Amino acid sequence: PQISGAVSWVYGAPRGIRHKVEGSKKWQPYHQLTSGDGTELGHYTEVPHEPDPDSLRIGEYLSEPVRMEQPPLDTDWRKIGVYLSRREIAFGSYGQVTEWHWCPVVNGVVLTAQPVVIERHTYAWDPTTLVPLYRTEAISWVRNDGTEHPTTKTRIKPYDTAAKVAKEGQTRRGRLMDRVLGDLFGWSAMGAPGAPDLLTLQAFAAQPAISAARTAFVYDSSPAILTEIGAAADAWLDAEIAPGLSARNYILSQLNIYS
Repeated sequence: PQISGAVSWVYGAPRGIRHKVEGSKKWQPYHQLTSGDGTELGHYTEVPHEPDPDSLRIGEYLSEPVRMEQPPLDTDWRKIGVYLSRREIAFGSYGQVTEWHWCPVVNGVVLTAQPVVIERHTYAWDPTTLVPLYRTEAISWVRNDGTEHPTTKTRIKPYDTAAKVAKEGQTRRGRLMDRVLGDLFGWSAMGAPGAPDLLTLQAFAAQPAISAARTAFVYDSSPAILTEIGAAADAWLDAEIAPGLSARNYILSQLNIYS
């Protein structure tokens, strides 16, 4: 879970103040959302409570559910009192994650089918060196009916120093390596006859040549891992993990980020 307590809910002054909702004859509790320094961030009305399909889903997972009709554009959604887990959903040809889902965590269970925020990342690459120049992040909030609110937020993350470029590449390639190994184990868990089990994968990854090539791939963007995988004699690499697809071909196709 990724959450911090920088934002708190404050109930009107004095506590229990009620206000009239436009177009309604009913008075409802009044909620004021403030940051840790007292800055007012917005007002929301209490959900009565059958979730409104047009309201933001994230409001349902607060300790006291509220109807949120507009995205909190000026608020970090990770800090409004909902425990969230970020899930990788889609990927680009250089191993980058292009879509993330932020899902609520309830009683230790990640509700992967109930994302509350979706981040979509688009990278601009240097055509010669294939290093990232900047990343555009488009952020949308999911409503209770599963649709995305039309009001979104966009921000730019530049990779304008050598240190930022290096860190991005190491993080991206490390995630890619973990994802490939996880996929192979996933095939094994689903009963694919040619997929390696966990002990086989661990033993393979620990081989000195493979281990050194993995480290060089992650930290230095070295393509030596492709040579080592291509030359490895382990029999399971050429077994089919899916119709027409061997483990070796799958690994090589995923780790070849150089063209």
